Amino acid sequence: MIIKRLKIHNFGPFHNTHEIILANDGNGIHVIRGSNGQGKTSIQRAVLWCLYGQVYDRKGDEIPPTSLLNRTAFSDDIFDFFVGIYFNHDGQEWSIIRKMASAKGSNKKLSSSMRLQVRRDDDNLENGQNEILRLIPQDVSRFFFFDGEMLRDYEELLEESSPSMLILRDSIEQILGIPLLKTARDDVQEVKKKMEAERSRLVRKLGGKEYDQLANELQEITDNIETSLTRKKEYESQIKEMEKSIQDEKRKLNDIRNVQSLANDREKIELKISGLESKKENEYGKLNDLTSRLYKTILAPIAGNLIHGLEQQHRKKMEKYDKKKGLEAIARELREGLEGTKCKTCGSVLDEVRRKGLFDRIKEIEIEMEELTEIPEPNLEYQNDADRLKKIVKEAVDRESFKRIEVTILELEHDIAAQRAKEREISEKLRGADTEEPRRIESLIQRSKQEVGRVQGLLEKEEEALQVLYETKSNLDQRLNAIPKMELQNLTHMISETSKIAGVFERAITQYRDEKRSEVEIEASRIFKEIRCKESFAGLKINDRYGLSIITDSGLILDKAEWRSAGEEQIIAYSLIGALNRCAKIKAPVFMDTPFGRLDLAHGRNVLAFLPNLSEQVVLLVTDRELRLGEESAFMESVVTDLTVQHRGEKEGSFIVQTRGVV
Repeated sequence: MIIKRLKIHNFGPFHNTHEIILANDGNGIHVIRGSNGQGKTSIQRAVLWCLYGQVYDRKGDEIPPTSLLNRTAFSDDIFDFFVGIYFNHDGQEWSIIRKMASAKGSNKKLSSSMRLQVRRDDDNLENGQNEILRLIPQDVSRFFFFDGEMLRDYEELLEESSPSMLILRDSIEQILGIPLLKTARDDVQEVKKKMEAERSRLVRKLGGKEYDQLANELQEITDNIETSLTRKKEYESQIKEMEKSIQDEKRKLNDIRNVQSLANDREKIELKISGLESKKENEYGKLNDLTSRLYKTILAPIAGNLIHGLEQQHRKKMEKYDKKKGLEAIARELREGLEGTKCKTCGSVLDEVRRKGLFDRIKEIEIEMEELTEIPEPNLEYQNDADRLKKIVKEAVDRESFKRIEVTILELEHDIAAQRAKEREISEKLRGADTEEPRRIESLIQRSKQEVGRVQGLLEKEEEALQVLYETKSNLDQRLNAIPKMELQNLTHMISETSKIAGVFERAITQYRDEKRSEVEIEASRIFKEIRCKESFAGLKINDRYGLSIITDSGLILDKAEWRSAGEEQIIAYSLIGALNRCAKIKAPVFMDTPFGRLDLAHGRNVLAFLPNLSEQVVLLVTDRELRLGEESAFMESVVTDLTVQHRGEKEGSFIVQTRGVV
């Protein structure tokens, strides 16, 4: 079964109709990204609901139709939704469309309106649900559609005292189809009980004290066996319920611990928001500064003209000033010459004629200097005015400066809004969190484990008592066999043969389970070797109690405390699920929801490298934390579809778009 496309209408956060097309005719690895709460999990639930008409939450409770229906559609009094799966199987084109449509929005009305259409090529199949179950039996679908919760269940198999050990046994039994064998065995046992009751009636019918006593003993031992079997089933049921309760509490504890870790994330986000706000304030400061200088931009052309005019005036005045200073120097030199007897220039003796000539020249210079008296000294005020005007021109701002700051502010506001959205999401999860709750849950889990141990002890004692009862009954059967009545002997023979048949089923269950356990162990070890990081780890071993161990190259069985690693735990869970998937001998796609949550970089790379070998079609529903865009280049060579789920608010809901940067 290779899914080529999905069609989702008013299901979960997807309002109206949305289509997911998986490239390469569905073959290969397909990535669907999205933050928490965007709608990734709803895609997997949509596929499961389309296949089986029911879907469960993480606590194992069935989700009612009104919770599957899109909220916007519900508020608009539109009470219909459907999911379509279009796929290829063994060269034939299939489609499965499941729909609920009602005039009223109640769970009862919606459930009664469910319709299923299954087509193979051009044929409508009458019993579509049976056809679906032949493709992927519902009880093994969990090995093809799984999430982080299922991974944690399998990780716990490594705990020595974990009640989860039965998970692996149940998983192997589901794959093998042992529940059907158990049903057949129980049916044979029921036939045997009826024949034994008939035999007791015949013994009583024979009459006589000896026969009456034998019949009474037979009835008593039969009643005791029945009572013991009932108690045994009750103990088994209690253990199963308590194990489920423990698993639920462990999930709750894990969720709380995740929430507590979110508190640290919130602090980091708050610091990041504070830093972004500070940057934003700086940008607004720059913007205010630009705004305060805006008038300078207006005055800059005028200031430029003024500076040009002042410079011209200053140049003219400085020319006059320089000329005046030159004349003063000449006059001073001439006066000094008049005081002497010889000319300083030529050295000739100064007579009256020469003296008169020098005196006249001094008079001319003084007159010329009087004409330059309006500029006695350089004007320093000009320089100050010019500097102020030049500063106005220099500090004038352009449109690009405003635009750059506005773009930066918008980007910062977008980042702040995104961080605040994350902060609100975390705050919502933290609301009402009780710091003492983890301790109470741990205490409850411990008490539940002790209770499981107590009931397990009662179960073992009951099984021992039941064995004694069976031996007693066997002795009675021998006495009954000695009664020389053909009808009774025939009935006894039939009971004996029925017991043998039941025994065959019992041995078959044990043998098949052990064989499958070995098969899963071999396959899980092979996968584990491919994706492990520690080369010294040689494989996995499933013991008789269906607990799990790691085996080293030297054959050493490691205790969990000796190698404890969250990455290795998840790798082991992947190995088991991959092995169970392959041992199921079913051709189906693999949907993995949040599969890399706790993997480190090295283990993550190993898993990514292995994924193309897990199935012909693998769909990964991941967050950006798990698979960052641009950081998985080697893996992305195997990806044929890369989509992103975006939530656009309560009214519009979620949309499926092409991931940025992917053609």
